[in-house]
Amino acid sequence: MMQELRSRKVEESSAREDVHTAASGDQVSTESGGRTDQLRTSGWAAEGPSRPWCRPPPCFSPSSDVEVWLNRLNDYFAANEVPQDKWVAVLKSFVSDEVYVVLAEEGPTATFNELAACLKKRYGSGESELMTWMRFARRRQCPTESLEEFADPFGLCNAAQTFQRFIDEILHGLNFAYAFIDDILIASKTPSEHDGHLRELLQRLTNYGVVINVDKCVFGAPQVEFLGFLICPEGIKPLPTKVQAVLDYPLPKTYQELRRFLAMLNFYRKFLPVLHERQQEGRPPSTTSRRSRHRSLRKV
Repeated sequence: MMQELRSRKVEESSAREDVHTAASGDQVSTESGGRTDQLRTSGWAAEGPSRPWCRPPPCFSPSSDVEVWLNRLNDYFAANEVPQDKWVAVLKSFVSDEVYVVLAEEGPTATFNELAACLKKRYGSGESELMTWMRFARRRQCPTESLEEFADPFGLCNAAQTFQRFIDEILHGLNFAYAFIDDILIASKTPSEHDGHLRELLQRLTNYGVVINVDKCVFGAPQVEFLGFLICPEGIKPLPTKVQAVLDYPLPKTYQELRRFLAMLNFYRKFLPVLHERQQEGRPPSTTSRRSRHRSLRKV
């Protein structure tokens, strides 16, 4: 019932805006014209059905700019949790290699029908119906045309998980490649083997319609930064810039500042074997008084 009332309210508001625009004779702003032309020419969007000013209530805000409101979609989606691999263990399997490459994708260029067919094959018709509704929700309605974007926009709760599954399907069977959402790491033992791995991966990306940003790629490097770590033939190390930031961090004076510092330090806890014991020394129980907490802080 609330959904019907909300839909009726948005439709009445849209009708009043159209009547006001037609009566006043004002021209519609064309500030978004350059953006839509750029999306169309670059291949990131295509013209959709001619349905002027059609706005599904959960997706579009009732403003005159007709902007997409993607946050409301999260209330209707079930969480699509993807079990992430233990990427630290995966990175450790690359420490004996000497040639690395990082490919940062700019986004998939595959059409929505191809992606929906892939999801339907893996998850069934329910996921396909959901993605079909998301396709209509991602439609960018303009005064003179309707565009449908192919890439997943920011703001959807399942966008990262869906793209991670898509990348995992692309890299299936390629044991020399590992991907974390839009970052791909290739490890090879020799330069000639590296060239073969690179050609095989690029061919796989081409078959799936994925493009990469060459300016963000690193080819044939003896060491590379990946997910906040420095991977080199000697092993996995923390980034020198991050280590220097920890060393230059001011001495905590309050218990809140200490908790903030420990949260930053825990990112590299794998390289600090005695970190847990040292943290327990300065961590009083939650039931202690403020004076006991400050006494524990001075002890640290």
